[in-house]
Amino acid sequence: METFKAHNPLPPAMPAEEYQANLSQYLGRERANLRSRRTRLRHGDFQVLTQVGQGGYGQVYLAQKKDTREVCALKIMSKKLLFKLDEIRHVLTERDILTTAKSEWLVRLLYAFQDESSIYLAMVTNNESGHPNLALTYITGVRARR
Repeated sequence: METFKAHNPLPPAMPAEEYQANLSQYLGRERANLRSRRTRLRHGDFQVLTQVGQGGYGQVYLAQKKDTREVCALKIMSKKLLFKLDEIRHVLTERDILTTAKSEWLVRLLYAFQDESSIYLAMVTNNESGHPNLALTYITGVRARR
């Protein structure tokens, strides 16, 4: 919005009709941009490269997002099993912690989504310095290749 205001002075310096037309056009482009960023992810948006772990609730795969080609750890958990074991609250807490935590010991959550049968958590495999994430390496015993 600041960029728009810098290029379009308020109505005394510009006719009000022209200002409103430019504002409507700008907001339309911004809405389209935000809508494209909100698209729902699906399991089909990732290509599984290899399985790197097996846990009590599901599996962890090394996967690649098809459109951006970014490599991540994709944790897939069964909703039916989570409900049966009453672990839903723990998964939601895990998601919240991975979203907000800033530590080299914790993986950073990239995406979280679900379908009818599973919950998916996609996490980075490398930290900001480009080194393999220590937690993912420790948990899976596998270092992700670039």
